[in-house]
Amino acid sequence: MSNFYRFLQISMTPIVRTFFGEIKTNNYDKLPIGEPIIFVANHPSALMDPLICGAFVEKPIYFLGRADIFKSKFNNWFLRNSHMWPIYRDVDGKDSLEKNKQVFAECYESLKNGNPILLYGEGFTDESFIRRIKKIKKGASRIAFGAEEAFDFELGLSIVPLGINYTNSEKKDSDLMLNFGEPVKLKDYESQFKDNAVKAMLEVTREVETRLLSLVTHIDDKKEAEDLENTLSLFDDSVHQTTKESQVPVVERWKKSKKIADALNDWEGEEKETFKTRLNDFAKKHYSGESTVFVNRAIEGKPVPNIEWILLFFTWPVALIGFLLNGLSFYLVQTLPKKLVKRKCFYSGMKVAFTLIVAPLVWLIDYFILMPFVDISPLFPLIVGVGLFTALFALRYRTTWKRFQLKVQAKKHVKSLKDLKSELKELEDLRLIIENKLK
Repeated sequence: MSNFYRFLQISMTPIVRTFFGEIKTNNYDKLPIGEPIIFVANHPSALMDPLICGAFVEKPIYFLGRADIFKSKFNNWFLRNSHMWPIYRDVDGKDSLEKNKQVFAECYESLKNGNPILLYGEGFTDESFIRRIKKIKKGASRIAFGAEEAFDFELGLSIVPLGINYTNSEKKDSDLMLNFGEPVKLKDYESQFKDNAVKAMLEVTREVETRLLSLVTHIDDKKEAEDLENTLSLFDDSVHQTTKESQVPVVERWKKSKKIADALNDWEGEEKETFKTRLNDFAKKHYSGESTVFVNRAIEGKPVPNIEWILLFFTWPVALIGFLLNGLSFYLVQTLPKKLVKRKCFYSGMKVAFTLIVAPLVWLIDYFILMPFVDISPLFPLIVGVGLFTALFALRYRTTWKRFQLKVQAKKHVKSLKDLKSELKELEDLRLIIENKLK
């Protein structure tokens, strides 16, 4: 492990943890310890995915990425020291095949030494967050069989599917669940590979895809992604994109959501189209961004917990200090990604990455501003410590304030409805239709 990778892992892990709400890692303890592993993960968020994998997999991981991002000297140094190797395509030049052979040789040696490799099997990320698995490519099985062949099938290598599940990868305080699947052992395919290498690679790729599908919430038809989100939004015990106040653990909410997605995938015919029409009409009338859960609760007459009042009343002085010391950081982290890249799928990951760069610079500015007025030594470490502590309060305070505003909007929205009983009946009817499909 490079010292730079160690630095990134130590410094980025707490930032990643701060970005998310509930974090759950399933079956990590069941991984084949001491054996070479290739992780094959889905890729719902372009930059966030490698950050969370690096943060929550204890052993140092090596990644594979497109060769074109290695072109500059700085990028090449940064990426290689971050444990990333380039993969060359035909568009990268005539010698791409020879270069890949060299990279694969490095992969094989790394696997032999017990260092896991992670590939994003789909090869690309959707522009906006969608709960689906794209077609898994055979790159992982090619590397896996190549490594086993290079060492006479004595490595004992496994491909481990890794399902990355976000409530919403694009929003802070969303929940995260990493599902590690049952390993696919290459030794089991040795004879098949020796008889027909291409067929064996395809068979392993299909098996990895099947196991990966069982680890994530997946909608077959990309066009039905919004229908899935609107359906999930009917239930407080799901992992939809809106702000949640449910006390149900994220694992249980994910299981419910997966069942709903599977039911939509299996459902065909006119009945489904009628349901989608009613659902979309209801969504257009009631769903206002993150206020969905509050609108639903207000319609049902359920009380929404008001513990936020206590937080808003008693912690505002600490939050105020946090905003004064970190306000510029919050602004830059929020706005820079949108100015520097066009692809929305990079925003959340860049926010986390920029925090590591921007926060120390802003604390240095705070130091020079306060130095003439505050006679404390050492001042800068104090600013860093107080800045870190109060930043968490400030972020939590901002989130709570937004939730409070959303509840107020929801109450106004419900009061504006002419016939509340009919809206409640429609909500119950839509839920009942889905519940019947889950039986």
